[in-house]
Amino acid sequence: MPYSDDEEACRERVLAIARSHPEWNTAAIARSARVTSRAIRAILDSARKPADTPVPEKGIARKSTLTGRVGMSLDKFKDQFDPRVKIRKIIGEYLDENTILTDQQMRELCEVPINEWRKFADLEEFGKYQWRWRKVLYWARPATIDEMKKGVGVL
Repeated sequence: MPYSDDEEACRERVLAIARSHPEWNTAAIARSARVTSRAIRAILDSARKPADTPVPEKGIARKSTLTGRVGMSLDKFKDQFDPRVKIRKIIGEYLDENTILTDQQMRELCEVPINEWRKFADLEEFGKYQWRWRKVLYWARPATIDEMKKGVGVL
């Protein structure tokens, strides 16, 4: 039976969540997608290929298909939850010699809650990537910040 637009959107959302979080069980996917666990199992069953791992049952951790172990690695945990790791990652990926981000843009890219952002963004290791000009905090590479300062006559 073909899905309606709403059912298809729900199905795609569930499959995207399941792919993004392979360590989650059915109940966790259901909470995130705001769909019943029964619907999650039906969607995953219909999308599953014979070679795929079985759909996790409520409360049962499933093994990682890459390592064959249950759970997640410490590195993956830090990538997901440690704001310092997220900030370092965004600095490495986004900030090149021609990119300037405002503090808000940086926070949104790092996906750090606003009430936790300042205590991590103000760490000494990130100070060289920040410059405040006319009440706006900018993030950029140190060489770019020097060029910005020259451009406005500060250097």
